[in-house]
Amino acid sequence: MGILKYGSVIFFFFSFLVLSQAQDEEIEFTDKTYVDYIHTVQLTPSNTHKDPIIKLNSGESFLFSFDDFSEETRSYVYTIQHCNADWTPSDLSELNYTDGLTEGDIEEYDFSLNTLTPYTRHSLVLPNEEVRWTLSGNYILKVYDIEDERKLVITRRFMIYEETQVFVELNFVSSTENFNTHQEVNFELSYNNLRVDNPEREITVILRQNQRWDNAIYANRPRSEGKQVLKYNSRGKFSFGGGKEFRYVDLRSVEQRRHNVSQIIERTDTYDVTLYSDEMRSNKSFLRQPDMNGRFVIENSDQANRDANIRSDYADVLFSLNVNQEIENYDVYLSGEFSNWQPDPRYKMVYNDVIHAYLVKPKLKQGVYDYMYTVVPKTGSTKMDLTELEGHWYETENDYTILSYYHPFGARYHRLVGYHVYNTIDQNRINNRASNR
Repeated sequence: MGILKYGSVIFFFFSFLVLSQAQDEEIEFTDKTYVDYIHTVQLTPSNTHKDPIIKLNSGESFLFSFDDFSEETRSYVYTIQHCNADWTPSDLSELNYTDGLTEGDIEEYDFSLNTLTPYTRHSLVLPNEEVRWTLSGNYILKVYDIEDERKLVITRRFMIYEETQVFVELNFVSSTENFNTHQEVNFELSYNNLRVDNPEREITVILRQNQRWDNAIYANRPRSEGKQVLKYNSRGKFSFGGGKEFRYVDLRSVEQRRHNVSQIIERTDTYDVTLYSDEMRSNKSFLRQPDMNGRFVIENSDQANRDANIRSDYADVLFSLNVNQEIENYDVYLSGEFSNWQPDPRYKMVYNDVIHAYLVKPKLKQGVYDYMYTVVPKTGSTKMDLTELEGHWYETENDYTILSYYHPFGARYHRLVGYHVYNTIDQNRINNRASNR
């Protein structure tokens, strides 16, 4: 009897392992929602709208949440996986980077209140008593739907950085080839607290504009080296199109029309919201306006001082972009943090020959959304480009993040030893003050 029981346990474990591996065959090590019944996925440091990155052993935590449109209440489990600097899986096993369990249940959920669109909001605080990490670096949060044979439904990137081991001095410089459109970065990295024998192999630096990963620059070959100093100043290498200030729509109310909202119609099961038509900006002059650099926030002005997470409704929101004729060889997408800065089918636009405009009608939760229009080649590359419809301007206000990874010889993973954020306006003011001394 004991042998049979032991054999059953082994069979169960083996079956579980095979099932888990099968469910992960479709995994992409990026921010992605794999099913259409999940909406408004957010992973941020608690009580902020910043990038999903916190310091190791700091007591800080993440808040992860999503809305489930399923009619029945579903059960979800989650796990985390350590990754290299380039978001490929590291050589570590789960036991190397976790303290506690390697998997946990998402137990917190609330039903929406007084909304035309019913949904269940699931939420999770990380780390917690079940799942905790012990190492710095890149991680993927994976969420599985237990009700659907442990189907992978969400992946989200997050990062854990160590007490600063490197220091960065950054300057924005004029682009020699794209003076009016691009923002170029030079920086120096010092690593007094690390033993580095081969900087080109052991130090990897990633430069990001706003929250985007799709156009991030990987800098692992410095131009020159001093004593424990690496200089990244190759002309044209660390150059980004400046873009324009983000367009935005204020959807905090379904009772009153706010910024960029033309019409609101209440249906039996949802709201129809029509926005004012947008125009191409690629040939228009630069206009300074406040924005959130692509982010979105969930807020509700109709029920102020109440929990917007479960009292905010959803609306079918019609975006339109006036274009004289369909753009050949390219698809057009509505893009921003809400689309994970990827060509998501939910936000793919369709050209209407009658009104000469691209249209899309996604379902969005009440809040404020930054957005832009991007083009993606119909074949080949999936990289999004703002040039065609939005254009670029060197004066645009943007955030730049520098992530510094350390991978000494013989190590099995990349430590995240530096996290620095710079803003073009703030940094230019600093540079101007310094030059005037």
